[in-house]
Amino acid sequence: MGHALTLEPPDNAFGFGGAQFVQRLDNGAYAAGSESRKDGQAVGF
Repeated sequence: MGHALTLEPPDNAFGFGGAQFVQRLDNGAYAAGSESRKDGQAVGF
């Protein structure tokens, strides 16, 4: 389920950009987060 992720060389690290995500947990609840340096938020309704 979800997206398959792969790490790319040279150092397999995210040195730029940001991330925001929402994950559905096994119990049906959701967990979410947003990169603090970005102008975003994790919201559920």
